[in-house]
Amino acid sequence: MILNSVQSQELFIPQNIRYLALGDSYTIGESVSYHERWPSQLCDSLAQRNYQIDTLHYIATTGWTTQNLLNGINNQNLEGKNFNLVSVLIGVNNQYQNKAFSLFLTQFPQLLDSAIRYVGGDTSSVFVLSIPDYAYTPFGQASNPNQISQEIDQYNASKDSICQAYGIKYFNITPISRQGLNQPSLVATDGLHPSGEQYGLWVQELLNCIDTVRTNSLDNFDTEKIEVYPNPVSSHIIINNPDKINSYAIYTLNGRLLVEKVLLDRQINVQNLANGSYILSLKLTNGSKRNLRIIVKK
Repeated sequence: MILNSVQSQELFIPQNIRYLALGDSYTIGESVSYHERWPSQLCDSLAQRNYQIDTLHYIATTGWTTQNLLNGINNQNLEGKNFNLVSVLIGVNNQYQNKAFSLFLTQFPQLLDSAIRYVGGDTSSVFVLSIPDYAYTPFGQASNPNQISQEIDQYNASKDSICQAYGIKYFNITPISRQGLNQPSLVATDGLHPSGEQYGLWVQELLNCIDTVRTNSLDNFDTEKIEVYPNPVSSHIIINNPDKINSYAIYTLNGRLLVEKVLLDRQINVQNLANGSYILSLKLTNGSKRNLRIIVKK
């Protein structure tokens, strides 16, 4: 149970983007062209905003469950690839294939753990999308649409709660997918998957957040990214830019607050913490914050 979830945060978009997109048919863009996939549309839109796109790498296959995605990640040598942006959209096939919901509750956090590891522990560089509701498609209407919607809501509620506990940005695009019956152009020609037009609306939701964060941030504040080291850590965490930080808090992964203090120097003492994983939440001087996954290992 989440006792006191880490506050949600803005999504940090680096200037030189090395993006890893994890998911299933909704990420790989079943029934649409490569450039209509939502990660591709996102990169195109960011490029128009003068971000540099270095890498867009997909690990996504139609029909994949959370277990399939875990296997897919493990089959690729991703360590040391230096990704700085990761998205996760998974779960619909767990629902469609009637997998035990308990599997999702175990495996989805494992996927987030992997995503966070690939960006060096910085949870502000990871984001999650909700599962679209395929009940609002011709395919879904031929099944049991009410049951589909109820189960999709159950999965999404859990995703939202887990993301809150991890301090990861969560985007709810499900309401857009529920316009599919009233706006047939939002559904691909296969009668099931989103069209490029619908993916474009998803991207606009992301951009609204990104543009707001960029507008409200101080000039050049994020030129040098906040980093902590070593990680894993045994006694003291070192912060590379302490002048940008007002205070910090440390949470367990289920969201329980353990420590909350003003940052007095560039070190944070974690000697009193037991071995394990935690969320370090840094409150920055420009009013935003960064949440980072840290591992205590003595």
